[in-house]
Amino acid sequence: MAADVAGFEKATLVAFYYTIQRGVKPEPIAESIFKVLKARPKESGISLYTRKGIGGTSPRVLAQAMLIEYPTMRYDEWYKGILRGCKTLMKYIGHKQGNTDTSWYFGRFGDKGGFDRTGEIPDNAQNGVLDDIWNNFSVQQQKQVDRKKDTWNPTDVYMVKRSEVNSIIDDVHHITCAGDHKDKQEACLGVVAVNAYLSNLMQEKILLGISLKQATPNVMVNLTETNFSLDPNVLDGLTGGIDGNIKQVMKIDGVAAGTPNFDTNSMTFTARFQSAEGKGFSFIYESKISSADHHASETRSKGLNVKTGKEINHKARNGSVPTPRLSVLIKKYIGENIGDNIPTNRKFKAGEIREWKRKMKNLKPSPKFKKEGGDFDFGGGNAFKIDSMQMNREDFIETAMDLYSGDPKRKGTAQQKYDLELISKLRSIRYFEMFNAAANKGELAELMSRLYFMSSKINVDQGDLAGPFVKIQ
Repeated sequence: MAADVAGFEKATLVAFYYTIQRGVKPEPIAESIFKVLKARPKESGISLYTRKGIGGTSPRVLAQAMLIEYPTMRYDEWYKGILRGCKTLMKYIGHKQGNTDTSWYFGRFGDKGGFDRTGEIPDNAQNGVLDDIWNNFSVQQQKQVDRKKDTWNPTDVYMVKRSEVNSIIDDVHHITCAGDHKDKQEACLGVVAVNAYLSNLMQEKILLGISLKQATPNVMVNLTETNFSLDPNVLDGLTGGIDGNIKQVMKIDGVAAGTPNFDTNSMTFTARFQSAEGKGFSFIYESKISSADHHASETRSKGLNVKTGKEINHKARNGSVPTPRLSVLIKKYIGENIGDNIPTNRKFKAGEIREWKRKMKNLKPSPKFKKEGGDFDFGGGNAFKIDSMQMNREDFIETAMDLYSGDPKRKGTAQQKYDLELISKLRSIRYFEMFNAAANKGELAELMSRLYFMSSKINVDQGDLAGPFVKIQ
């Protein structure tokens, strides 16, 4: 069952409210009681924080409130993980378990334009200050981050000191020449200046934007400060590369039956790198096409299993590399656009087929890449097969392109889905070329780190516009 993202975020915010403002200790109730509550989490539509005789301080009431917001929440996967995240956050802000602190407002970064209230938190404990800051940006400023709130800031929920809200909004209006300051004469600043201001607020723990990720069983839940500095140095002194082979299966089935399809549609590999400060990162990278124009290029971090001492994959992905930024990287390393010679509304021309045959023939890992990475794995013994017929690389890619109808769609006929899969395979060839070029320049570790940081919305270069936040995972 897919996770209810909104439910997870609201249940987590409810847990933050109960454990910080109402003093509930973040200890899980027994699973047997949890199952009973899950069957009927809301009785008579009464909000639990107003229930007489309970007072909103019981772990059972907290579990009920969380289940009202997230009815499909699972005990081990989500409920216990959220409570572990509460402990991490409380330690970060210096809140002692069992104490009450009414100095905070709580808010969820709305799915759309406005502030999205959470039902099981009293209205007088909620505030939409971060949504107000986003809505304060002009159309031109929002366009700088593709008009997407989570491109500017991947915060899911936030907390802000009650006493500071009015001054925060006034300061932001002053920075951007908005609100009461829209007619001022001095220079007006933009997103970067607002980010710097928010960074100061977060360092002082006045406003906390929090990105939530599903906790991974047996892996410590950590809180990571992100984009707190306007002078990123995350690329300094890096070492690392690709750990093992890159897998991109080149095998087509169903041709004789009239329903061609690639065996798999994903390119995957594991990478690791280490910063100059000695901090190491290890992650899985997966890329597959999500539309004719966009790739879903995502990273998933690895963590240390506290019981076995071995690395395991985190449950949650970090996020996707924005396609425009991925295109810039490909252009930098191989001098081509990600979509060159890939038509999306017609069949391939003879010259385009010749170019891709040439690329496929020459697609081999360079010696420098093999030294810092692995090999290109196109499917082992099944590589370059069409309906079990073995072909050489050039004939395989030519046949694959001849099967293309020029009408790619993710939700369409088998032929349309095949067209989209082929686009993904061709774009992945440019990935391979980019990896070779980066290795030959001695920049494979930097490229891996850029892919990781971009997917995690971590600023890499001066002028990057992602806002500050803390991540709990």
